[in-house]
Amino acid sequence: MHPPVKKGQQRNLLRSSAHQTGIQWLEPFSQKAIDPLFRGSNGIPRLINMLAHKVLMVAFGKDDYALNDKCIELAVVDTGTL
Repeated sequence: MHPPVKKGQQRNLLRSSAHQTGIQWLEPFSQKAIDPLFRGSNGIPRLINMLAHKVLMVAFGKDDYALNDKCIELAVVDTGTL
């Protein structure tokens, strides 16, 4: 198991995960969106990735490219990490 990432490292983790899936031209997570993901995951890389995936799915389901607080809140509540 990977140790928790430190605040400030989560953007690199998300960027790396996105690049592994072929997304190289887009950085969908602003710092404003990353902070609640970090809090909701306690810095655990697997939970960060899981939450990020759920946030993207919520936004996609709403046909929205904006990853707003509501999308993040829904993902965190659905995952039950708080």
